[in-house]
Amino acid sequence: MSSVAAYGEGLNHAEDDALAPDTHPNDYVRNKAGSERALFRMYNESGFPAVALRPPFVYGAENPFYREAFFWDRIRLDRPVIVPDNGDRLMQFEYVYDLVEVCLRALENPAGPGRAFNVAHETPLTQVEVVNEFAKTLGKQASIVRVPREIILRNGGNVFRDPLYFGQYFDLPPITEAVSRVKRELNVTQTPFASGLEETYVWYAEHGPQRNLDFSFEDQLIRQAQLATG
Repeated sequence: MSSVAAYGEGLNHAEDDALAPDTHPNDYVRNKAGSERALFRMYNESGFPAVALRPPFVYGAENPFYREAFFWDRIRLDRPVIVPDNGDRLMQFEYVYDLVEVCLRALENPAGPGRAFNVAHETPLTQVEVVNEFAKTLGKQASIVRVPREIILRNGGNVFRDPLYFGQYFDLPPITEAVSRVKRELNVTQTPFASGLEETYVWYAEHGPQRNLDFSFEDQLIRQAQLATG
């Protein structure tokens, strides 16, 4: 299981694009790309049946990361949702059940070994579009507040741990991928994003963990952004 991060950066990557080099400064990126190179060397040298799958943000029931739930916890309370800067960074998603289906098809298909497959919903979305899709799942309209990323970083906002401001790892430089190969060669059709979110929310509403929510950091960011814009 690799990741779109193996490309390092850039948009609309095809599977045969170069992966990030071993000198890439991010260890997650470096290790994903390096692992793929090692596995495909084994395939070329000994026929070891390696297949690499490169999903972007995976969502669905039992997500261990505070991602889609981060937004639902705010939207269902009619809280404002912060988006950094203009919220135009692109994001791409993959429904966990579709990813499992791809795994099974790759195991069964003799054309799989020695290949990589991008696995994602075809159309990337901006951060603003993503927030709006989360809100539609609840039958609500999101209240979006744009906060300059400089203000977020100056106050210690973190992309992975508290104090979060936009879900775990959701505010990253965009990496997107083309996904025609997995549909053409493994015959996998993606669940529509809205349908996948609806199924995910049903699980979260029934089984999601209870959190002690503290919005003071977000309120602080919003106040500072409002002062900065007059």
